[in-house]
Amino acid sequence: EVRVGGGLKNISPHNSFGGGRAVNNDNTVEAFDIEVFQGCSCDMTISQENNRGNEDDIYANIGLLVLRKVANGYAYVHASGRGPCAAISCQLQLEKGRYVVFPIVANCLKERKMILAVHSSCPVLVTKNKLPAECMARGIILGAMKNGKRSSIGDGISLYVNTEMKGLSGGGGITIVVVNRSPMQRTCNVQIDCSGCNNLTSSRDFFVTDDIVRPNSGMIIQMLNVLQPNGGF
Repeated sequence: EVRVGGGLKNISPHNSFGGGRAVNNDNTVEAFDIEVFQGCSCDMTISQENNRGNEDDIYANIGLLVLRKVANGYAYVHASGRGPCAAISCQLQLEKGRYVVFPIVANCLKERKMILAVHSSCPVLVTKNKLPAECMARGIILGAMKNGKRSSIGDGISLYVNTEMKGLSGGGGITIVVVNRSPMQRTCNVQIDCSGCNNLTSSRDFFVTDDIVRPNSGMIIQMLNVLQPNGGF
């Protein structure tokens, strides 16, 4: 078992991965590099300080995003469910190679520590790192494209809605992504109203969005995150 500590940091529209256009593309986010020396099964768990004894202390909404290092960047591997609970786990069969794990965090209302625990059938090397927030954003977009429900909203323009559950009662959140592959190289204007949500917070601090998605690009429009562990809509 390998255990590495860190601090929880909320997703935010100001560092490229909360949704919308980034304010500062140079921002970095905390991540964990994992080097796998031979194919093995791997259990990963992200846990946060518990709130026992304080009923007013709300758990942050947490989850894990796993990417693999490839020649031209990072490829999507897996995203755990996410939710407002003490710990979230996922089990993977990993091939030899280099991986990166991003904590996905929302609704962290105070400074809170976290631990990533990695259990594997063969030795692995885990180290903390700082990576451009854009790497995480691309991984979230790829995950929504693979796991989300797709709707066409124009010629070559797709809307993906990825409902991310934590595997227990209730849910974790919803990620909304738009990908513009217009054959006419047209810019897409996307307006989405999520103001009817209940028990969900917005990664952009507001629920009505109006965005421009340029040709040959994808954008996280919104990440909606369950606040209390009794579900949301």
